[in-house]
Amino acid sequence: MIILSVDYGDTRTGIAVCDKTEFLASPVTVITEKESEPLIEKITEIAKEKKAELIVVGLPVNMDGTHGERAQRCEDFAAALTEGIDQRALAVCFSCLERMRENAARMADGK
Repeated sequence: MIILSVDYGDTRTGIAVCDKTEFLASPVTVITEKESEPLIEKITEIAKEKKAELIVVGLPVNMDGTHGERAQRCEDFAAALTEGIDQRALAVCFSCLERMRENAARMADGK
């Protein structure tokens, strides 16, 4: 599945995309747009261009696992993004995904 990842920020928003194998992610661009509506339009264009099947918005979770103001803004942005596109948009903690991958790799190695 081709996944477009969004690192949402107040001033800059980073965009990356992974290949169909979900093994390799590559940077696509940085969007310098502060207003949500034009930002969503630009992300939507990129998602269509890259044929993304899923859009993942990074969710900044505090070290103690709690969600702060920034996490709420990212969740709200993911919800607004979903309204304007055909793909799903999820707010996901990237560090949690990395830990899940590491655990899966250890399990596959039998460790």
